[in-house]
Amino acid sequence: MLAVEGPAPAFRCAEIRQRGPNPLPGRYFTRPCQINAAMLRAEKAYRAELAKVSIADIAADVMADDDGGIAARGCAFLERHERKTGNQASS
Repeated sequence: MLAVEGPAPAFRCAEIRQRGPNPLPGRYFTRPCQINAAMLRAEKAYRAELAKVSIADIAADVMADDDGGIAARGCAFLERHERKTGNQASS
């Protein structure tokens, strides 16, 4: 997960409580808003679950159910989208 999305939180609070119409003084905002707090708890939970799984685990699960069609499709995709270098013949 970290390798794909990085360490920054997925939810980024824009603090609309202070930026909306008729904002209240800053003393009302010493703690994160409840939406931000809930989103951070949810993110902590899903990151913890994803930390238990590796790409190899996912691939093994996929391959256990594959009769060859999934692997062939993946190979065809990679062949179609492979970056060709100057040394390779063009298709």
